[in-house]
Amino acid sequence: HRHLIAAGYGRHLFLGNLLVQMYSKCGNLELARRVFHTLPVKNEFSCSILISAYLRAARPADAIALFREMPLLGIRPDGFVYASVLSACSSVGDLEQGISIHDEVKSSQFLDDPIVQTALVDFYAKCGRLEEAGMVFETIGRDRDVFSWTALASGYAQHGQPGRAIQIFHRMDLEGVGPDAFTFSSILGACSSTRNHRLGRLIHSRVEFLGMDRQDAVMQCSIIKMYGKCGSVGNARGFFDRIASSSVWCWTAMIGAYAQNGHVVEAMEMFHRMVLEGVRPVESTFVLVLSACT
Repeated sequence: HRHLIAAGYGRHLFLGNLLVQMYSKCGNLELARRVFHTLPVKNEFSCSILISAYLRAARPADAIALFREMPLLGIRPDGFVYASVLSACSSVGDLEQGISIHDEVKSSQFLDDPIVQTALVDFYAKCGRLEEAGMVFETIGRDRDVFSWTALASGYAQHGQPGRAIQIFHRMDLEGVGPDAFTFSSILGACSSTRNHRLGRLIHSRVEFLGMDRQDAVMQCSIIKMYGKCGSVGNARGFFDRIASSSVWCWTAMIGAYAQNGHVVEAMEMFHRMVLEGVRPVESTFVLVLSACT
């Protein structure tokens, strides 16, 4: 960076954008911001890079603020910027702002952009506006990918409609779209809510066949929780022992499976074993242990 300044390229747009990107990816957001603000001219890539950096740093409000500053800089958002700022809105639950951005998208050239459409599905689903999420989803047509399917299924699962989530999963299969790890985790959650042990076991078999259960702690927890909620503690424990996970979340899920099914002694034994193996309990672990004792 110092060499660029010495060579007279400190205010060069293309190189400046690369510097913003470099600093943001290295985790130095403040230097990325400083370079951005020193650029005499900025473009949509400058803004897109910094908005993405804000999202990675869990600063969605700053991402939205920069998006709103773009018209003042004479810069029109592109599809990636719209998708990113919709993600920012969903992370803070800013429904009003997201709807306003959707209105802007309708009058732009990006209304039919699959990336933007998927971001809209995800935004509405995470905000609990499932009807709107479904309507946008249906407009995507043949361009629907695993991310749009998963966004809708996850929205149903998280907002009290697990049956609809399972329907979306079956429809996804019929249309030949391969689920990813997040899809499977969401549907396992729906199986837990509906106590659908049969489907849960089938999904576990698919996950195992694809090798997704070996390293993904979220997936492992979802499988343990599903068996626990469905009353199949033996299957939960068998899977837990096979994966030999050191994740506190998997240990907590196993304690929860015992606690939910009235196996107080086993829940306490699992807790003590967890501590002996050096796995540090979290708040939810203590909640489950105490609930098992009451």
